[in-house]
Amino acid sequence: MSRQKLNRVHARVEVPMSPDDKQAFEKWCRVNGMTMAEVIRSEISHLVREGYSLTS
Repeated sequence: MSRQKLNRVHARVEVPMSPDDKQAFEKWCRVNGMTMAEVIRSEISHLVREGYSLTS
């Protein structure tokens, strides 16, 4: 996923997780060439699109 500047107000979401899970997630992201924010945004977008298709 390429990084692009978003031209809108940003909303923030905090996700509590264990230090071990965070470290493992950071490592997974690094190995896959993505930031944690990129992965989370991508997954949320996917879930929202799927949700729309399920309720339409």
